[in-house]
Amino acid sequence: MPIGHEAILNPFSLDAALMASGIMLEAVDNIKNGDADRIFCALRPPGHHAESHRGMGFCLLNHVFIAAQYARKAGFKKIALLDFDVHHGNGTDEMMKRYKPDNMMFFSTHEFPLYPGTGGPGTSIEGCVENICLPKNSGSEEMRESYKNNIFPALQSFSPDLVLISAGFDAHSDDPLATLRWTEADYKWLGENLCQFKSIACLEGGYQLNALKSSVNAFLEGFFNIQP
Repeated sequence: MPIGHEAILNPFSLDAALMASGIMLEAVDNIKNGDADRIFCALRPPGHHAESHRGMGFCLLNHVFIAAQYARKAGFKKIALLDFDVHHGNGTDEMMKRYKPDNMMFFSTHEFPLYPGTGGPGTSIEGCVENICLPKNSGSEEMRESYKNNIFPALQSFSPDLVLISAGFDAHSDDPLATLRWTEADYKWLGENLCQFKSIACLEGGYQLNALKSSVNAFLEGFFNIQP
């Protein structure tokens, strides 16, 4: 069975998506219980394109938004959602704007224009959604400037007690589905700056396997403060 123009479902697809979301809920429990401060969930299928009423873009369930609702019930007061996948997390954006949950913020950096065509200029909502567009063929300098001048100060000001991260690695220069030119050093830098927060990172995109492997490894070194 096709889902949009991007993927085919099989009899095991929904079970896999439910298990992926369940892993995120277990991660929330581990953070709440004090068993960990930071967790990385290597999930498939991904989730950030799934909207409130449909799956799309390889995504069936929006794991980070589901985890955010669970975390609110678990007692987390202020939750930030951060998406650094090269594609805009339209599903997370749509549900934030539809439900406008209190004390939650969604931050996204993404190449624009690019699939799915959302998250362009003028789509941010103060106190709810911050969409930052990165131009085609841009690289480390543009990305780091956006995070240093916008994302990280906004996170510090919001002061969340939990950060849920849609961690896509398809902005790498070797990835075939976009034109951004990030490197392993950029992903390590992101991890180093995010390790100050109690946080759960969820694997999203990444379509060149060697680049995906090296980029995830670099991010984890920064995220978990692993010394070479």
